[in-house]
Amino acid sequence: MNQLVFLTAFLGLTMGIQPVRLSVGGSVAAVEIRIDGQRVAQLDRAPWQANVDFGSVLAPHRMVAIGRDRDGNEVARAEQKVNLPRPASEATLLFDNSRVRVHWNSVDGKPPAKVSLRVDDAPLPLDSAMSAELPKLSPGKAHFFEALIESAAGETVEATALYGGASSEENGVMTAVPVVFDGKPPRDTHSLDGAFDGRNIVAIDDPPAEVIVIRDPSEAEAAIRYGRPRGKSGYVDQIRGTYVPQTTIATSDSWIGSNGTVRFLWPFATRVSSGQAADLFPSSRPFDRSNGGFRSLLTSISSPVTSPRLRYADAVSVAGLQALVKQRPRAVVLIIGTPFQDQSELTAKQARDFLASVGVPLFVWSLDEPRLRPKELDAWQPVIDISTEAKLQDAVRALRTSLEAQRIVWVAGDYLPREIALTPKGSRMHLLAHAP
Repeated sequence: MNQLVFLTAFLGLTMGIQPVRLSVGGSVAAVEIRIDGQRVAQLDRAPWQANVDFGSVLAPHRMVAIGRDRDGNEVARAEQKVNLPRPASEATLLFDNSRVRVHWNSVDGKPPAKVSLRVDDAPLPLDSAMSAELPKLSPGKAHFFEALIESAAGETVEATALYGGASSEENGVMTAVPVVFDGKPPRDTHSLDGAFDGRNIVAIDDPPAEVIVIRDPSEAEAAIRYGRPRGKSGYVDQIRGTYVPQTTIATSDSWIGSNGTVRFLWPFATRVSSGQAADLFPSSRPFDRSNGGFRSLLTSISSPVTSPRLRYADAVSVAGLQALVKQRPRAVVLIIGTPFQDQSELTAKQARDFLASVGVPLFVWSLDEPRLRPKELDAWQPVIDISTEAKLQDAVRALRTSLEAQRIVWVAGDYLPREIALTPKGSRMHLLAHAP
């Protein structure tokens, strides 16, 4: 049996020259390694290892290993995407004769808390085995199936599949493309025919938004600016010395949308090794509107542990990677206070460029007025002033506007962000992912 497997798993952000190891067996006599279609290494003996240059720009890549026999025929192939995420919990839609089943896999081994399934935007009831009988479907048409699964930890996971159609492809691979529309987004795909160069648009989705916030592990500076929480009944505004009732906060504290979630990613890391070294940045649980708005979260949530080495640019890049796990409207928010010392391995420009290349909007907010900001913030421009509660609410409204304009367009096929391009027929759309 021919075997070709990557032994090196690129779990974290990857750039520069990196060792790549493979396991080779069977009739494989030579291995060609390609990055984004370009040959970067040729191996013909053990140890099956090469030093591969992923470039000086942090960006998604497709790495392919092609195994050939002694006559030069391809007999094995392995693929790995680099600088694109793999979630801790995954779901897959499986089709068997007249039924469809949601297959669930999670690292914690727990069954999901909730599961729902839709076909062409119509609900499809599931039985206790997370299975359903397929409804009557139009022959010759591709149908879009979407499952939403809530894990035991409260995370939402999506599974999508393309079933049927003239090509008779079942469970087809699709790519989620984040876009922004000029004006009101269309409800169906007909008006977008031919909008993507040679790509078949399957569906337009409007799922709940997710925002990942990077900020100092302590809530102290935000509490001084906006007032520290006082139980569940209200806040004490430490600048004005006045008490603000909870009822007042509830009406003025802005949020990102009715079903959106916010979580914090703290700017320090623990290094682990599993075939390749990776940095793990701790995260809070997701918060929704029931937990209060941004003012409430910024003044009450802090990291239970911290580190003397704070890595803001690195954390922003990791947050951008994590924002791709759930195919949703997304944004990363970096909140900077005083003092600001970034001990990242990446620069602010590299972090900004990476988020632009994968289609994740970045917002940078400052708790200080412009005249008091440290010079290090120049690399993060433009920076939004949130030094008062009113300015914070303005910033949250701008964030919400950006999220509400985003849609996820599903395209048949497996593509990297830069492999999707618009034609003149897509003039109503703007791609979030673009070359920096």
